[in-house]
Amino acid sequence: MCSLPQLSAPNLKNLVTITLSSPEDYLLWKTQITCLLLSHQLLGLVDGTAIIPLATVLDEYGNSVPNVHFYEYLRILISKLQSRFMHASMARSIELKGRLTHVKKNESQSMDGYLREIKVIVDSLAAIQCPVSNQDIVQYTLFGLDHDFEYDHIVTTLLHYPFHINFDDLRPKLLLHEQRLKNSRDGSDSSSHHALLAV
Repeated sequence: MCSLPQLSAPNLKNLVTITLSSPEDYLLWKTQITCLLLSHQLLGLVDGTAIIPLATVLDEYGNSVPNVHFYEYLRILISKLQSRFMHASMARSIELKGRLTHVKKNESQSMDGYLREIKVIVDSLAAIQCPVSNQDIVQYTLFGLDHDFEYDHIVTTLLHYPFHINFDDLRPKLLLHEQRLKNSRDGSDSSSHHALLAV
């Protein structure tokens, strides 16, 4: 007979904080449930990769055997949930891809804020099994700066860079460029101020 990890109902509410009340909640709920089941070695019961009995029945010889009908029920239930919420995931994917292709850094936005916005979109796509290639992330990031003449030089340089650059390497380069622009503006403001005082 197989012993199972114990999972009490009060602990369940603490570990799965999202209730499945709308299609938008499905992805986060699925992630929390998957992690919970995996940590308790129960995921195989739900995804069909392993059969670990939660309950047993006696066979015709009086031996204790797994109740396979219960597990089949769980698999069917999860499959129905997945198909029910799959259209919401596809719609979310289309919306996120549209946001990523049209993301632009506005004048009041810091570079850090702009890069975080892109990272949130990319991570959200990865969570719904629609990962974006590193090359595409870099291109969308640079294209979002293309309308700003202050970034024109670095965008052109990085787009024609002879080696592949990843998003993690791009981030410090863009933050440094932003800092240099800020220092340059502060320096020219200071020079203008000193020139006015001299007159």
